[in-house]
Amino acid sequence: NKGSFKLELSQALTESAKFEIVNTLGQTVLQKDIDVGTIQLDIETELSDGVYFFSLHSLSYNSIQKLVIRKN
Repeated sequence: NKGSFKLELSQALTESAKFEIVNTLGQTVLQKDIDVGTIQLDIETELSDGVYFFSLHSLSYNSIQKLVIRKN
């Protein structure tokens, strides 16, 4: 099953960044380069139900958040 979600940033990126989704084993399951000026990411993926962590990082910024996938 394909799934999609949108990630909106509070402000546009001022430098290029990398978006990454990692499973609980530490394996990268999705990686995407993000351009300067981006304020919204449209992510399409085929992740299974479970817990993941997504990160957005650049030279001056790093954020990691928990992501729970549940398909009904």
